[in-house]
Amino acid sequence: MSENKKALVFDTETTSLPNTKNGRSSYGYIVQISWCVIDLSTHKLIKVKDHIIRLPFNVKIPKDSIKIHGITNKIMRQKGIPISPVLKEIIQDMRTSSLIVAHNINFDITYLKVEAFRNGLGRIYNTINIKEYDTMKKGMVIANTYRISPNSGRKVLKSPKLVELHEKLFNSTPSNLHNSLIDIYVCLRCFYKLEYDVDLLTINNNFKKIFNDLCEPQSKSKLDSSSL
Repeated sequence: MSENKKALVFDTETTSLPNTKNGRSSYGYIVQISWCVIDLSTHKLIKVKDHIIRLPFNVKIPKDSIKIHGITNKIMRQKGIPISPVLKEIIQDMRTSSLIVAHNINFDITYLKVEAFRNGLGRIYNTINIKEYDTMKKGMVIANTYRISPNSGRKVLKSPKLVELHEKLFNSTPSNLHNSLIDIYVCLRCFYKLEYDVDLLTINNNFKKIFNDLCEPQSKSKLDSSSL
């Protein structure tokens, strides 16, 4: 049997970040989930999925979240689908992959687990035993981004945003981020550069067309000069 060399890259957009109060955590809902499966031997995309999720009738998307990902309650009601079959499909695709890739993977995996449990699928993700790859952690040193510590007032290394990592690796800024479909393509390109030191755009013309059409990358130096 040939070795499985497929990677699944995924991302979610949610109604909110997890909220911890008095030692207890509460979670919002997934409103969009996207993933792609790529053959790491041929570098060809095998599958791409993108879904808006219909939330329970008593749940609304907060205005602050709408400002981030652009999914309104009207869009969610008109275009959304139930999450349960989507969860089953992505979990099955994960089972047949050899690697799961995401940017800040703990966040997205946590929401997968929460939604699975919430929708009667139990701890379905825990049945998967596959290597995870976090482009945020892998790219931390390379991105070399900093924040000011509130305690010491000194600069400390911070986890890079996906756009910051892409800018460092390719000197260009992708557009339309915080759409999970766009984010998986940006994450996939970053993954290839981090893991193989290869720009996927140079070895997969189909991916190059999709990426340039959807992500509309602009030169970082050009953007910097236009803001002067």
